Amino acid sequence: MHIYIHIQGVGSGVGMVVVPVYLGEIAPPTLRGTLGTFTQFAIVIGKDLVWL
Repeated sequence: MHIYIHIQGVGSGVGMVVVPVYLGEIAPPTLRGTLGTFTQFAIVIGKDLVWL
């Protein structure tokens, strides 16, 4: 069970770094801040919902 928690942590860590960079590159300038913020918010809310 502990290995799965570590795998989830690594996956979340990679997602927190890669996704905002990718979105920053492809998004129009007017949406960059919003998309970057929403990405982090969605990750945190998703992890919280898993533990309910």
